Amino acid sequence: MSMKRSGRLAWVGAGVLVLAAAAAWQFLRPAPDDGSFVRGNGRIEATEVDVAAKAPGRVDEILVNEGDFVTRDDVIARMDVKALQAQLAQARAEVANAHSARETARAQVAQRQADVTMAEAVLVQGRAEYDVARRTAARSKALLSDRATSAQKADDDAARARTAEASIHVAEARIVAARAGVRAAEAQVQQAEAAIRAA
Repeated sequence: MSMKRSGRLAWVGAGVLVLAAAAAWQFLRPAPDDGSFVRGNGRIEATEVDVAAKAPGRVDEILVNEGDFVTRDDVIARMDVKALQAQLAQARAEVANAHSARETARAQVAQRQADVTMAEAVLVQGRAEYDVARRTAARSKALLSDRATSAQKADDDAARARTAEASIHVAEARIVAARAGVRAAEAQVQQAEAAIRAA
């Protein structure tokens, strides 16, 4: 029986060895080639891409890690835009100032045009006063030759006529100056509008 038993054990041992060999073969054999893997010797080189921002500045946040797959137009980092926002606020303030300067210049144009109108009215008044003073001086001169008035009155009337004539020249000069003021104010309006376009 011992021989029977040792023969049986030999067969069981051989069967276990065969099963172990089959299991090892199953797990250790190469996988069947389905075409999804390429085998061979070689080197893989990554394509290097230069990344740049449209404006200089500091990077605030990086949104990808080294080795991540990215595609065109993916956001990979955010720039610190505080300085740009400050520049934008300053530019908007400059535009607002330019608009304000334009309105101020337009108001000055209106004021200078009113100055012209007033100077023209003063000229009309001065001409009327000169006309009256000239006639009064002529009458006083005629009365003086007839000895119907005093020399003092005739001299005073002649002086009033000369003063009225001088006031006409002053009014004419004021009109010229007021018109120059209008042109200067209009130039300021154009300058303010150019500043608005440039901003």
